Amino acid sequence: MFLALHRLLKLGVVTLWLGLAFLLWQQRERGRPLVDLYEAWRDSGYQQPPALSRMEGTVARVLGENTIQFKTADGQTFNLTIAGVIPGNASKVHDLARRQFAAETCSNLTARFVGQPVSFAHTLLQPNHTGVGFAYVGTNQQNVTVELVAEGRGKLLPQALRVLPIREQLALRAADRAARAGRKGLWDLSADAVAGH
Repeated sequence: MFLALHRLLKLGVVTLWLGLAFLLWQQRERGRPLVDLYEAWRDSGYQQPPALSRMEGTVARVLGENTIQFKTADGQTFNLTIAGVIPGNASKVHDLARRQFAAETCSNLTARFVGQPVSFAHTLLQPNHTGVGFAYVGTNQQNVTVELVAEGRGKLLPQALRVLPIREQLALRAADRAARAGRKGLWDLSADAVAGH
C-alpha cells in the first residue's frame, strides 16, 4: 500500500512539473522582452554603448529602400545607407512583385523624409561622402530603422544594433517581432514571393 501511494505521489509530481512546463512553453512570448534585454546587454558588452557622432541636415532625396541623399546645413551632400535593416527587394530585380514593393518603400520614405529635419548618427563615414548609420527624423527623433522594421519594409540585422542605446535595440527587436506576428510587409502571406520564402 505504501509503495503504491509513493508511486502515485511521484506520478502526481511529475505530472505537475510537465503541466507547469507546458504552461510556461505556451506563455514563452511574454518573457521575450526579458530575453531581448539580456541579448542586447550581452551584445553591447554589458554596458550602454557610447553615443554615436551625429550630423544635422535634411534629406534631399531617397535613393533606395534604405539609402538617402543627405544635405548638411553647410551644403555638403552625403549618400548614406540606413543601418540595421536589409531591404525587401534583395537582389531579385527581375521579380515584378519585388520591384513594386521596393518602389512603394521608396515612395513611403520620400513622403515621410524629404525636406524634414534629420539627425544622422553615423557608424561609418567615408571621405567620398558616403556612409552608414541611423537616421532620426522629425522633432520626436524617431529612428527610421524602427519604422522600416515595424512596417515589414526590411529584415532586421541584429548584429548592426549593438552600437545603439539599449532602449532603441529593444524597440527594434519588439518592432521586428510585431511585424512578423502581424504578417506585415515582407512577412505577409501575399508577400511570400516578395520575401523569397
